[in-house]
This record gives sequence, structure tokens and C-alpha cells, in this order.
Amino acid sequence: MKYLVLILITCSSFFFNSSKKHYVKDYHNGKIVSEGWMQNDEKTGYWKYYDKGVLTSQGHYLKNHKNGYWHFYKNEIVKEEGYFKNDNRQSWWTFHNYKSYKTVKKQYVNNLISGYVLYYRRSTLSKVEEYESNSKIGEWTSYWSFKSAHPDFSLNELRK
Repeated sequence: MKYLVLILITCSSFFFNSSKKHYVKDYHNGKIVSEGWMQNDEKTGYWKYYDKGVLTSQGHYLKNHKNGYWHFYKNEIVKEEGYFKNDNRQSWWTFHNYKSYKTVKKQYVNNLISGYVLYYRRSTLSKVEEYESNSKIGEWTSYWSFKSAHPDFSLNELRK
């Protein structure tokens, strides 16, 4: 009977500890590669990734899937940022050049460009394209030509 109780205590302790959330850091050749939260052997919460110790991306996981807002960097400058849902790009994604200026914004649905793609030159909207499942279905070479074709459509949110 004593052994049965001891086995039950040991098993229950193992079960409860494995579900506990804990922070991990992974290193390669002495430099950090990744860091974030694990629970039940799955990535959860906020994670950061590095290349040779330099931050390359950061964002949220839910049950081992990218979920929420993510930033991707090149030379310590944000190159792209946007939302994931179950590892798929969703909603608006913003892309930046090497000087951190916004150059493109794209709408995604389940990892496919669906909606509008906005092109910027010197932070000013210069062209608009419309896509459906990665196929271009329309193009306007200026804000004004787009507005003429869509008089009831408000670009206020898109121009930010």
C-alpha cells in the first residue's frame, strides 16, 4: 500500500509539473537563439528569435502556433509586421524599407493576399491594388483614381 501511494504521489507530481508554464532560453555557440514560454511541451505566450545574438523576430504563440501580432527584423530594423492566426497571416501586414519607412501594406486572409495592397513612396500613398486569393483584380495608380472608382469607400484607415 505504501508503494502504491508513493507511485500515485510521484505520478501526480509529474503530471502537474509538466503542465506548469516555464520560461526557456536556447543557445547555440554561446549566443541566444530563442527565448519564450513553454507549457505542456508547446510554445505559448511571447517568444523572441535571434540570429547570432541579434533579434530577428518576436511575437505570440498559442499551443505551438503563431497567434497575434508579430514583428520581423533585418539589421535591427522592423522589416514587416502583422497578425497571425494559427500560423496564417491575417488582416493588415505592413512592410518597411531599410530606413524604417512604410513601403507596402497588404491585407491577408488565411495566408493569401485578399483585399487591398497599398504602395507608399516617401510615406505617401502612391498606388492601390486589389486582390482576391493572391490574384490581382484591380489597380489604381493614385489615391485620387482609387477614390474616383470607389466614392463611398473611406481610405482614412488605410492611409495610416
